[in-house]
Amino acid sequence: MGRGDSSKYHIDRGKFLVLASGIGRESIALAKRQFDVTGVEHVEEIIAIAQRNAERECVKVEWRQQEMSRLSLPEHTYDYSLLATKMYRAIPTRQLR
Repeated sequence: MGRGDSSKYHIDRGKFLVLASGIGRESIALAKRQFDVTGVEHVEEIIAIAQRNAERECVKVEWRQQEMSRLSLPEHTYDYSLLATKMYRAIPTRQLR
């Protein structure tokens, strides 16, 4: 979320799916705003760091270790999803985007 403000978009509650969540920066910021957040990251060591960061900030985030291009979730599970522009650009080939 960084410079942005969720209220700017009239979003004040719901379930967020954060793809390529890394060490949890966006996931934690959303959880602090009372959203239900699931962060998806494929590197186990990075998830461990994200968990520690969330615990330090006293917020609850569900972390899933999974490759986002092979993500398997039931339909209608989340209200919103977030993928940072820089991560979108890192997806090789338009077919996978």
